[in-house]
Amino acid sequence: VYVLPESSGDSSLGDLMLLRESVIMAPAERLLKALHVRLGIKIEVRKPPGQLLVLGAAFTVLLAFVASWAASFDTFKDLISSPRWYIAVSWAFFATGVSGIVYSILNSPQLFSVRDGMLFHPANRSQFALEGFLVVGLMLLLAVCAIVLFEAPRAKWWTTRHLGVLLGFSAFAVLFIGLMEVYLFKTGFYRLSETFPPEVWNWISSSIKRKTGIPKRLFRLGQVFLFEFQSWGQYYRKVKTLLLDYVYRVTFPS
Repeated sequence: VYVLPESSGDSSLGDLMLLRESVIMAPAERLLKALHVRLGIKIEVRKPPGQLLVLGAAFTVLLAFVASWAASFDTFKDLISSPRWYIAVSWAFFATGVSGIVYSILNSPQLFSVRDGMLFHPANRSQFALEGFLVVGLMLLLAVCAIVLFEAPRAKWWTTRHLGVLLGFSAFAVLFIGLMEVYLFKTGFYRLSETFPPEVWNWISSSIKRKTGIPKRLFRLGQVFLFEFQSWGQYYRKVKTLLLDYVYRVTFPS
């Protein structure tokens, strides 16, 4: 997407690139504002209120549910003393922080892509109004699966224990993979090396040398077991080469 600068005055490619770079990942309103400032062309985007009505209706239903639940307590002291109160407040703060509801209020994005039915915005720094709530739902379902895995072994019947563990673990694995795919889709510009201090990443990515200590050798054996395992014979040879020979060499120097 290129936006040509105004023809009058001194215009350079630097101005063009600066405008493009500053608005390429921004919402449409910012691009139109930049056009108005640079070219004097004013374009107004009018959005139908349907999406805001849907969000407002959902929020109203949620408030009504919370109000009816709070009314079931005799006194306010009983309400704030209930563990369920703290669970509800924690869920509310979690959903607000993760769903990007503040971004949706400020920018009024589409609920989802009407043209192709996409639920997640392809741009890294933009989002549809619905995608944040989908991520919150995935995380809450993951929490439910974790609770099922924790409580299922305590069931009275062995069939309930086995089915609970199998279903809980299967659902947890599917939901976790889906959540990681969404995360990678939205944050593909991140690099794992940039999330660690340089000295830590250098230690992780460095190769094994003759004077390398035991912690790094154990870490390397863990990598081999998780990502490069082929057979127990091959793994034993790795253990002998990386660890046992080193310990023997340090313990009995020649």
